[in-house]
Amino acid sequence: MTEIQILKKLISLDSQVTKSNKTIVDFIASLFPKKICRITKLKKGNLDLYNLTIKFTGKNSTNPLIFSGHTDTVPVSNRWTKNPFTGIISQGKIFGLGSSDMKAGLAALITTALSIQETPPQDIYFLFDADEEEICIGGYAFLKDLKIKPHTAQVIVAEPTGGDLIIGQKGAIDIRVTFFGESFHASKTSAQKNQTHNAINKAAAAITALSQLEIMLEKNTHNLFGSATQAVCLINGGTAGNVIPDKCEISISRRFLPSENPDNILKEIKQILNKLDGQTKVETRFIGQSNLLSNDSPLLLTARNISKKILKKEKIIVAPYWTQAGNFKLWGDCLIWGPGEVKMAHQANEYCPIKQVGQMVKCYKMLIAETNNNLKKSKKSALPGSPS
Repeated sequence: MTEIQILKKLISLDSQVTKSNKTIVDFIASLFPKKICRITKLKKGNLDLYNLTIKFTGKNSTNPLIFSGHTDTVPVSNRWTKNPFTGIISQGKIFGLGSSDMKAGLAALITTALSIQETPPQDIYFLFDADEEEICIGGYAFLKDLKIKPHTAQVIVAEPTGGDLIIGQKGAIDIRVTFFGESFHASKTSAQKNQTHNAINKAAAAITALSQLEIMLEKNTHNLFGSATQAVCLINGGTAGNVIPDKCEISISRRFLPSENPDNILKEIKQILNKLDGQTKVETRFIGQSNLLSNDSPLLLTARNISKKILKKEKIIVAPYWTQAGNFKLWGDCLIWGPGEVKMAHQANEYCPIKQVGQMVKCYKMLIAETNNNLKKSKKSALPGSPS
């Protein structure tokens, strides 16, 4: 199968984050010998999820090369005018849910992995995880399960970058806030009772207070990352149009700078909420760290040279969004580099330029070759009697 045939198949497999990803994991695993595949079952509530590890065991395990991709997509919206699961090809693009975010990256990783025929000098991992689009159960499971020594690996996160080299990203916190009230018939309420008993009113007051914090955040800027941001992205409350709601939930998405401490961020938000209502429940659903790759990182230097040769560019940028680089940086240098248009992520009628997928396969293959060569050179220079 070509990389585009693989991508078309991946698009046809419904792996929305609200569903199990078993089908797509089983398909990817079916392309490889069983002895190099490991499928791990995970749980998210009543949902069965799966991680897939494909490991090419090298002659040495001290400096692994890791490629990462997530198998899930965001839920499909009702704004699609094309079938999101057929992989329609038109005008040099392939359309489908997850085509850019990030099944194009998966297709490039799979094709690259299929090209490995010999035992590499070091271990090479291809990681396919679940639930990246929500709370990263799969990513955290990899951190717990894989025995990779901290700060020894080189990691490529194949999220859509259009081939640009993304060296940094903001951190992310997902917070769920629950407000409690008292339920009774709406005909018996008053302005004062709404303030005291209406959970939606409490949520509205909190949103107003939090908006002042959003304004303050914009005053603190970083030369690379810009300013931190915050937004209320979900709200859910009430049972009927004539009943005062006794419960309301909101979700807050906070994107933070490398200089910020997540604990302090949570403390500040809790203080604002508790001032309004001491009964408010605040839960942290997800914390993902920021990431910034050094300009003299060997991984970045190698990728820059490859990008110049194959993509005819070496654009280096910092992203406002979050990726698994925030987690996997514990293993070593993380570079976000993959096919697909980031502007199409989470969009109706999502597409990926077909040309980019093949280009990134070439980039990944060359990265493996160059990394292998660099490793061989470093071992040779370390031998007794080698010229210094």
